[in-house]
Amino acid sequence: MPTNSPKSYSGNFGKALLTCETLPVTTFEIIDGELPTTDRRDLSKDQMYLLEISQALRLGNCSDDLARRSPGTLSHSRWLTTANRVLRLYVSSPASSLKLKQIAEVFFYESLHSKFV
Repeated sequence: MPTNSPKSYSGNFGKALLTCETLPVTTFEIIDGELPTTDRRDLSKDQMYLLEISQALRLGNCSDDLARRSPGTLSHSRWLTTANRVLRLYVSSPASSLKLKQIAEVFFYESLHSKFV
């Protein structure tokens, strides 16, 4: 993804990532996959968000509480918050494009398994 600065990406996708938490949640296509078993007490706030938004993707339902929470500040050096923002954007995008779904799937599978397993 092209960048504008250390805290933003360029283009429509980059702009959408900056404001994803302000978008309403809509009907979205489920992303199926296994979530790792982990002790929630060991997770940071950003890791907990990733786990909970990933559960929402598996179930096809994002709670109002989760929708109101911040996915974290966007920063190129913090891949976890970028993953959180991509997944939050996905649950807010009706009829998500194939490209957005593919990006969300990559973050869903890779982020969870590289961080928690």
